[in-house]
Amino acid sequence: MMVKILTRWRKIPYLHSILIWTLAVLLLGDWLGGPYFQTDFRLRYSFMCIAVSAISFTHELIYKRKTLRDVQLSLAIFTPVIGLSVWLSFALFDAASSLNFLPLIVGMFIAFGGELYIRRKLRRT
Repeated sequence: MMVKILTRWRKIPYLHSILIWTLAVLLLGDWLGGPYFQTDFRLRYSFMCIAVSAISFTHELIYKRKTLRDVQLSLAIFTPVIGLSVWLSFALFDAASSLNFLPLIVGMFIAFGGELYIRRKLRRT
């Protein structure tokens, strides 16, 4: 049964599937997160990053057929960097600040760059 579900899912192109799932999670997170998190968008953004990362890792397992070890490596890189950037955002800025997203965005770029760097080093060895 699971094989049938995966073969049907793989019939949808990768880019379409990840865009549909990501937009659905972002819209649902914003719609549901609004009443709970009030005006602090950083909390919504943080939970949406977690959800989008889960979608991305799932798509890498299904479409790109990466091993669980590869996804765990990505998770081991992204989790501390994103956690540190969320902590810095809340420690250094308040909700009304215009720069409160800066650590979150920089953290995403650093995590992505760090993952690319480590994967390149692992391929060379």
